[in-house]
Amino acid sequence: MRVKSTALFGLSTVLFTLVAAAPVAHAAAGPTVRWAHSVDTDLGRITLGARSDSAITEIRTHLLSEATGEEFAVVSDFTLTAGTPDDGTWETATPVLLDRLGGYRVDVELTDADGDHVLAERAGGLAYFATALFDPLVVDRTTVDHANRHVTATGRLRSRHPGTREVTPLGGAAIWLDLPYPDFDWVDAVTAADGTFTADLDIKYAGRVQAFFQFDDNHPHVGYGESNPVQIAVRQSEVQVEARIDRAEIDRGGSVLVSGQVRWESPEGWRPRTNSAVAVTFETPTGGWRPIGSLTTDADGRFEVADAPERTGAYTATAVSHDPFVAQRNAKVDVRVFEPVSVPLFTATRVDTSTVAFTGRVDFAYDSPSPFSVDVEHSVDGQRWQRVATAGVSTHHNGGIEFYGRAPVGEPGSWRARFQETGRFRGAVSAVVVVG
Repeated sequence: MRVKSTALFGLSTVLFTLVAAAPVAHAAAGPTVRWAHSVDTDLGRITLGARSDSAITEIRTHLLSEATGEEFAVVSDFTLTAGTPDDGTWETATPVLLDRLGGYRVDVELTDADGDHVLAERAGGLAYFATALFDPLVVDRTTVDHANRHVTATGRLRSRHPGTREVTPLGGAAIWLDLPYPDFDWVDAVTAADGTFTADLDIKYAGRVQAFFQFDDNHPHVGYGESNPVQIAVRQSEVQVEARIDRAEIDRGGSVLVSGQVRWESPEGWRPRTNSAVAVTFETPTGGWRPIGSLTTDADGRFEVADAPERTGAYTATAVSHDPFVAQRNAKVDVRVFEPVSVPLFTATRVDTSTVAFTGRVDFAYDSPSPFSVDVEHSVDGQRWQRVATAGVSTHHNGGIEFYGRAPVGEPGSWRARFQETGRFRGAVSAVVVVG
């Protein structure tokens, strides 16, 4: 967007600064002018601030050429609008009528109730400039999409005379329209003789379009103006993301293949979104997060990536869109990861006719639960199993955790040890042993 001058809304103040390069000297007593310039919102009227040690009874301003000192008007119809008669703000009730637009030097005469009189030369400046006015800005569409990004904007620029208040077309004026781009781009246009203009806009982002005028070589005495903003919406083409996983449950240390397809609502209908970016991430229920891969879809819009998750969680595949006209969507797929467990060693020996002693070992590949127990089961026929004891846990030994115990069983049969699946730990069963 173009940089706007500070004169946009404080034109009269800026002119006053240029005219009154040196501050007005303040007398020890008697009238003193503090400022004098155009009313910012009504450049044809004069406002001034003054103070004295008694009420100010008369104000006369002289409007002169800064270059030649020629006087063009004397204005005295001031009304107190703020403060008190001895320290206040005055404004003219009606605009000044001058033959020519431009900047004028303002000299001020003040008289107070004590009869003190002062002439303050170069007390300020009158910005006798026309005001630029835009008719409502109109666009042929307020919503654009992937296939229709073009907008035509039309409007009209006029100017209002600071004295007569007459509004007339402003032809041949250079204007610009700000566009809703991140880099604040714009489109230039020139008004026709009747003040109308047309601009063709290529919209890239949702946002507002607005027309502006700020002086030009053809209209040096017409001040700043701006149109109403018009909001432009973007209707994004929808995107569908399908995500799959080859195994919903794995043991830790194993790998899964995450794959899927991206399709989008193209101008020709739903099509695979080829050569587009897909970001795959993994997140655990506790908030742990890591990136898996930045992928590019193939000619069929498909993608895949392998991973070895260490915890239960979910993969998210996001179809990344760098085009504001295409939506960004994602899909999730869950995976459950078990800690692998095995019971590589189990023995059972009869102690007497009614008791069997057993020992064994449980191995955990990574983590181990705490606490945990092992069920010892007995079967007469090798088909139907019954828990007959819960083994106590001993100490770590040879990479595993040993267990031992006794069971009050007199019948011969088959024996085995079972680690029940619990939480993220996979269940495991030992080899079967026979005890007579």
